[in-house]
Amino acid sequence: MEAPKFEVKVISSETIKPSSPTPSHLQKLTISFLDQKYAPHLAPGILFFSAPDGASPLDITHLKMCLSETLTHFYPLAGQYQTWGTLLCNDYGVPFTVARVNCSLSSVIDSPLLSRVDFLSFYPPKDDILPSRIHIAIQVNVFSCGGFAVARRRCVPSCARGGKSCNNGSSACIERRRRNHQRRETQFFMELHLRKDHCRKKLSFVFKDEAINIPKAKSISDTVTYTSRFEAVTGFLWKHILLASPEEGHSMLKIPVNLRPKTNPPLPSGSMGNLFEFTYARAHNRAELRDMVSEIRESTSKMNNVAKEYQGEKRLEEHNRLLRQFINTVIECKGKDIYFVNSLCKSTGFGDIDFGFGKPIWMVPFDDAVNHNRRNGIILTDYTDSNGSGIEAWLFLEEDTVRSLESNPEFLGFASPKF
Repeated sequence: MEAPKFEVKVISSETIKPSSPTPSHLQKLTISFLDQKYAPHLAPGILFFSAPDGASPLDITHLKMCLSETLTHFYPLAGQYQTWGTLLCNDYGVPFTVARVNCSLSSVIDSPLLSRVDFLSFYPPKDDILPSRIHIAIQVNVFSCGGFAVARRRCVPSCARGGKSCNNGSSACIERRRRNHQRRETQFFMELHLRKDHCRKKLSFVFKDEAINIPKAKSISDTVTYTSRFEAVTGFLWKHILLASPEEGHSMLKIPVNLRPKTNPPLPSGSMGNLFEFTYARAHNRAELRDMVSEIRESTSKMNNVAKEYQGEKRLEEHNRLLRQFINTVIECKGKDIYFVNSLCKSTGFGDIDFGFGKPIWMVPFDDAVNHNRRNGIILTDYTDSNGSGIEAWLFLEEDTVRSLESNPEFLGFASPKF
């Protein structure tokens, strides 16, 4: 059986600018020291939407106007990096490409050979971002059935992270209000001037909500009386991935923690900047599920005071302390069995993005390859179909580990292969 064949043909390309110009006193910003410490790379992602209700086709002009209004509120997104750590809010704009796909949406996302689909063609060119030193480029792909896919490449470090800013922008598509708004000054959290001195196999499994309830119940212990969906699925995946390892020893799990609700006072969910820090859970390769979940809970709880430290004058000392902790953990693990997990589920807002045509029905968090940032990685996304909802876990692992998972009946009793 052959993979689905289709053609993605670009029909227009332009640069969308803010609907009103950014005042001169807001045109230069210093990005946060959290943003400055990350090496630049492109973060991809595609959101798939069903066809709008009724006979009317997708209104591309409406989407462009919404983006233009959004860039007025989130004006740094339309700017360019001037020097390392400095952002010029000069209304350069966002590259916006429209393409036609000569097949239906269902023929792609419901294909039994979904893993062979070339998603790269849905993305805007990388050259739209890197040479111009901009933040983001967007491509809207319209299927023959009227469904569409919005693909974006985002430069990291970038002034925006997560779906909350996108969700705030999509609200403009629905309500189109505050036309006489006052532009609010944007500041980057914890700004600080710093000096700038194998592709894995990818696949996904779906955990339905009723299946997640079982590892949630098994994760209860003296230290953890309630387990979140994230903790249960992450602990379950971590446990079974390590069971596939032929070597005994210790493993490390790298977890990004959102600092917004941990600051004093808490920052708005739509605030701009990469407001997260990594924590590191550590467990034996043959540990029980409840022990792994307990370690995940303990490591994330330690971050409650980090945001407060980062708001003070000793932010660099605190950052260096965390860096030393990371190095020591890597040494203890001997550089092996180090994994990364990231959740793009409900709290990030990606699943709530609505341009007036309904929420996305599926998300793909990669393009054509698995770069070093996703090596030994786990990405969790919301999943919904006609049979219910749950979590889709995207895994970027060594082929031997993948084969072990695909032949593990205990693992497959909770996780259904999707991609």
